[in-house]
Amino acid sequence: MTRMTIRLPDSLHNMMQQQATREGLSLNQFILYSLTRQSAFNYAVAALPADQALAEHARFQALLKSLGPEMSDEEWQTFLSERDNAPRRAGVSIETENKLRQKIAQTR
Repeated sequence: MTRMTIRLPDSLHNMMQQQATREGLSLNQFILYSLTRQSAFNYAVAALPADQALAEHARFQALLKSLGPEMSDEEWQTFLSERDNAPRRAGVSIETENKLRQKIAQTR
């Protein structure tokens, strides 16, 4: 994380301190929240023009085609069941691993 020093008018500092206190936050947390909120508010995703979107779609379809034929759900299940399982991470219990396996199975 980067440390930053800024100069604020006393009135702004006092106002922000009061708002932070009302929210139950430190002044630092409140300023970070405010900057994040303002940055996210100003960020906008521009829509692609239709011709560019079609060109992107065509490139994506070409990529998929270059990766080989589509596999059926049965083929995927066979592929996934035959692959090697990753070793359990240190600190992860068997119970936790089993719960994760159950969650994964529910999403299929």
